[in-house]
Amino acid sequence: MKAVKLSIYAAAAFAVIITIASCSTPASPAPATPAASPAVEKMRAAGPCGIVDDATRAQFSIGIGTETIDPVVVGSRECTWSTPDRRVYYMAVLPDSMDLDSVLRGYEEPVASTIAGKRAAQTYSSRTFKDRECLVFVEDEGMHLLNFQYEPASEERSSTHAQVCEKATAFAERVIASL
Repeated sequence: MKAVKLSIYAAAAFAVIITIASCSTPASPAPATPAASPAVEKMRAAGPCGIVDDATRAQFSIGIGTETIDPVVVGSRECTWSTPDRRVYYMAVLPDSMDLDSVLRGYEEPVASTIAGKRAAQTYSSRTFKDRECLVFVEDEGMHLLNFQYEPASEERSSTHAQVCEKATAFAERVIASL
């Protein structure tokens, strides 16, 4: 009985909202959606793994990537590439809700930069990994925020933040330039 009453109240509330909405002033027409850039079209057609071309894979000694979906960052599309000696390159296309300004505000010690003519930033996810990881974020017009990372092979575990950032940035530069 209690569930029936709740359903009736919910339906009544919904009816009131619809009535109020129909009496309000008409909405302004939505602005025209700009045409998608070639980079956006390439991303939509190929997915994150497909935007890394053969020349880039050869330059970084990586094979075909494996696309994954991050359960934490809802809406992201990711790809991971491995080298024969177990180094890993990673790229994620992040959801619309994320932009470079949120990275600059939300991460510790972000460093603003430019990669292939685009706004970018380098940072790390936590102080625990500060000396071993580098997150490179690149904002491409008309496209989602991109995140690039590099994970060294086990024999490179003594790599510094600067060394890891150098490799992640080189990968980001090559991918962005190819779009």
